[in-house]
Amino acid sequence: MKNIRYIVIGLVIFMTMIPVVSAVDIWSGWVYSSIGGSGATGATVTTPELPKNAVCTVTSKEIFWYNYAANLKADAQYYQPVAAEGGGHAPYIRAPDGHSFLQVGTGTPEDVDWGPFSPEYHEYTLTLLGEGKPLNMRIYDWIDGDVTNNNCHLPVTVSCEENGGCWITGGGRILNADGTYDSYGGNAMTMKDGSVRGEWNHIDHNVDGNTLNHFKGDVNYISCEKISDIGPEHPKAIPNMATFGGSGTYNGVDGYTFEVKWVDSGEGGRSWDRYQLTIYDSEGSIFDVENGEGNSNCKPQEMGELGCTLDGNLQIHPPNQGHP
Repeated sequence: MKNIRYIVIGLVIFMTMIPVVSAVDIWSGWVYSSIGGSGATGATVTTPELPKNAVCTVTSKEIFWYNYAANLKADAQYYQPVAAEGGGHAPYIRAPDGHSFLQVGTGTPEDVDWGPFSPEYHEYTLTLLGEGKPLNMRIYDWIDGDVTNNNCHLPVTVSCEENGGCWITGGGRILNADGTYDSYGGNAMTMKDGSVRGEWNHIDHNVDGNTLNHFKGDVNYISCEKISDIGPEHPKAIPNMATFGGSGTYNGVDGYTFEVKWVDSGEGGRSWDRYQLTIYDSEGSIFDVENGEGNSNCKPQEMGELGCTLDGNLQIHPPNQGHP
């Protein structure tokens, strides 16, 4: 088996595309806080399954009365600790200790962060990655734990962008066990028509830094997922791992296929992101695997077989409804 190591000349950035479609409503309805004619007492509401690895948005708006007799109101995360005087509006404060009134989860609904206070419409959004499971939601009155003194409900909408989980750009270097290094660069993104296109380059250098071998790939698929809570911050994206690949040439010879796995563990820097290139021959057998095995200073956590980069930056971006 040939030992291939690569580096991208000048860290050229290329394009590959992931299919993106516009957001589709998965569920829309009411999450109830009390019987009050609504038929549920703090009951859990369950949506249909959210497509796996789709970027989904949960939108909540308006207010409910967490203590109807005392005229005390709340929204998804903020509440009035005292009643308004003279028909005015009492100030809202954020629920302490990470609590939220509207809870969300794929199992038992849990407290979530709905973000800054929305004074005008009490409208909030939560972005998450679909897991192929339904969402469960409920209004939980954590102040007194009593939903029998509540009234009203919150309208909630859940929408998802299937296959719109991410698009990627990046380049950098990995260190090999023999002290040489490879460099690579490329980009993957979805077109508005749903097609996937792009290129990936990975070049091997010898100990003198001269180019030895060059793998050039044309991307025809990509998928993204979330594998930990560490991930892209600028710009903020939900997925933190991308897998993409297609066909390619090795030193100009056709007949090879490839797959790249990478993890965006944060912003650029040494030993931070993860990268692995696997090349297959015309029979579908593994021709070579490159994953920076020479760098043992990986952080912030282990990622299985994925080695860490020497330098550069692998960036996963938020969905953008597809490129022109």
